[in-house]
Amino acid sequence: MHSSGKPASIGKHLLPGTISNALRTEFYRDHWSGVSVADPGCVDLQDFPLVTKEQLRLAGSRAQVRDGLVCTEVFTSGTTSSPFITIRGDREQEFVRRFYSQLYTSSFSKPLPRVVAFNNPFHGATIDVPSPVHKHRLGVYDSGSFEYARRIIESKTQDQGVEAHCSIVLGLERIIKAFALDTLDARPGGISTKLRSVVTFGNYLSRHCRSMIEKAMGAPVFDRYGLSEVFGGAAQITTCGWYHFDPSVIPEVVAPNSLEPVREGIGQLLLTSLFPFQEAQPFVRYVTGDIVEVTHSRSSIPGEIAIRPLGRERYAVPRPDGAGWIITAAEVFEAVDPCPGIVRTPLFRDSAQIRDPHRIGHPKYSLSYTDHEKRRDLTLQVEVVRKNTLMTGNMAHDLRNRVLAESAALSNWLEKGRGNFNVVFEANVHPDVISYRE
Repeated sequence: MHSSGKPASIGKHLLPGTISNALRTEFYRDHWSGVSVADPGCVDLQDFPLVTKEQLRLAGSRAQVRDGLVCTEVFTSGTTSSPFITIRGDREQEFVRRFYSQLYTSSFSKPLPRVVAFNNPFHGATIDVPSPVHKHRLGVYDSGSFEYARRIIESKTQDQGVEAHCSIVLGLERIIKAFALDTLDARPGGISTKLRSVVTFGNYLSRHCRSMIEKAMGAPVFDRYGLSEVFGGAAQITTCGWYHFDPSVIPEVVAPNSLEPVREGIGQLLLTSLFPFQEAQPFVRYVTGDIVEVTHSRSSIPGEIAIRPLGRERYAVPRPDGAGWIITAAEVFEAVDPCPGIVRTPLFRDSAQIRDPHRIGHPKYSLSYTDHEKRRDLTLQVEVVRKNTLMTGNMAHDLRNRVLAESAALSNWLEKGRGNFNVVFEANVHPDVISYRE
C-alpha cells in the first residue's frame, strides 16, 4: 500500500468522522474534556492532547468501539514490555478489502507481478489487503523453503495472467536477512534474477543489512515503516529514499519538549488512524515512541511530509534541556551492526534451514547515560564473543570511532566538553533491541 500523493487532503476529509468515531469511547470523551468538539468538522488536530500506549493499555475497553462489531485481537510483539493488545472490527476490515479492491481494479486485469512472500509468524490477526500480485507464500519454518524460493526467483514459471519471472521478494526484515545469508552461503556471489525490488518491513533496517540483502538478491531494497496496532504506515520510495505515508493515517512530527510541529529536522512521530480504515481501536495523535527525521522539501514529492526512521525514543539519549537528542538509537545501531565479534540474540532456532541462529539476531549492546552537574556522560556496553585485552582494546577504539562517525550531535557534545563517551565490554548485556518493533 503506497501513498496516494495527496494524503493531507484525504486526511482533512476523513478527520471529522475520525473524531466522531473516537467520541464513541468513554476514554476519548474524558481525554478531550478540555477541547471543544461540538463540531468535529471545525476541529484542528493540534488542539487535541497526545495519546500514549500506556494510557490506552490502562483504558482497555474504555478506549474501544465494540457496539455492533465482531472484533479480533492484535498483539504487539512485546519485546521489552507486556504486550499491547488492541482490536480490529469486522466492519473496518471489510471496508479495507472493498477500498483496495476498487483502487486496484484496473491492475487486476493486467499480468500480475510474481512475488515471493515470506509469511509473518509473529502476529495473530492481520488485515489481508487486496493487491494486484500473485504471491508464492512461504514460511521460514517450512523445511527447504529458502532453496525453493531461489528456484522460483531464478526460473521462468507459467501461470495464466501472471508474469513469467519473479519481480519482488517480500517479508519481515529478519526473515529476508536470514534468506539472504542462506543465499550467500549457497551462492557467494549472489543469485542471478530479474527482481525489481526486495521489500522489507517490521524492523529497523540497517545500511549493513540492506547492502548484504542487495548483494544476495541483485535488486534494491525498499523498506516499510509501520506499527502493529495502526492500520497504515509509510513506504520508502525509489526516487528519493524517503518514506511517504499511506492515505489511511495522518502523520505529525513534533519537538520533544514544546510539541510544536517540526517541518524540517528531527522529532517525535505521532500518528492518527483515520476512520473508516480503523474503527474499533481509535488512535488520535498517538505517540508512536519513534524518533524520525522529517522533511517537506527534500523528498521527490515537495510539500508532502516524508520521514526517515531513527529508532525508538526509549533507546536514544536526550539532551538535558529536553530540546532534542545527543544521539539516536539508529545511529548506535548503524555503528554496531556491521562489527564482527559481537554476541547476537539467536532467532529461528527451531527452523531446520537456519544454520546459525545467532548470525541473524540483534547485536547485544546497551547505551546508558549518567549526569554529573552539567555534564551527561554516555556508556556503550557491548557483549563480545571472545574477550582478551588486545582484541577488546582495539575493538573499543574502533567502535567508539564508528559511533562518533554516525552521530554529529554526539561529536559536537563531546567537543564542547559537555560529557564523555566510553565503550566497555560486559557479560550478559540486556540489549537495546531497536531493530525489532514493540
